[in-house]
Amino acid sequence: MRLRLLVTSLVLVGACGGPTPRPTPEVMPEVAAEYGALYNNWDEARFLALFTPEKAAKLSALPDPVGHSREHFTWLREQLGACGEPRFMWVADKRSARWSYPCERGALEAHFTLDAAGHIVRVRSGAAGIPTPPALLAAAKTLLASLPWAWNTSHPFKHNLTLSPATKLGHCTLLQPWVVGERGGLFHARCDNGEDAVLRLGLNADGTISLAELFSAQKLYKGPPIAGPAEPAQPDEPAANQPDE
Repeated sequence: MRLRLLVTSLVLVGACGGPTPRPTPEVMPEVAAEYGALYNNWDEARFLALFTPEKAAKLSALPDPVGHSREHFTWLREQLGACGEPRFMWVADKRSARWSYPCERGALEAHFTLDAAGHIVRVRSGAAGIPTPPALLAAAKTLLASLPWAWNTSHPFKHNLTLSPATKLGHCTLLQPWVVGERGGLFHARCDNGEDAVLRLGLNADGTISLAELFSAQKLYKGPPIAGPAEPAQPDEPAANQPDE
């Protein structure tokens, strides 16, 4: 209850003016904790209160303001079961960080970007350590096998695969899934130029690809090294605590 009142007060401060909000890094653990609490026990009003007043107002004007998030949480709970308290993973920049929640099966991971007042601007979450939906895994393997793409390659979905940061990686091979949802996920890959990469993939309801983006791993991933299929895992190393370039 105390946490709920705190988050609500943050929204009111942002909307009405008043004392300078606390720095984002100070507020972030409370936002992560509230997000985890709502994963376990859904409450639409509390969920909306986590977002910026502008975002919350825009969502509230929709017929089903948080339908997508509610369905996403439902799918995640079916895969993961109940989840515990958030554990800090790493900082992406001064207002963005990633957290992990240990669950009955696997872990929930969530990446938050907050505004200066501690409201969520963007959040992405997924399940780690569970079987990947077969259609999603097959699409990831097929997509990676098709790389690299020529600059004039055309496909009917959003992608960055003809841009230099992706093409310079060359051919890439799937190492393992990172986090997944019902129709989207992040995948670790290793590429011919020697770099590790992260593939962000999304599917439409009919199983066709809606989004494919390939990034050098250092842009998105700040955890311990990812072992390849035939090499031993490396000992855990402290997560990098530096902002993205």
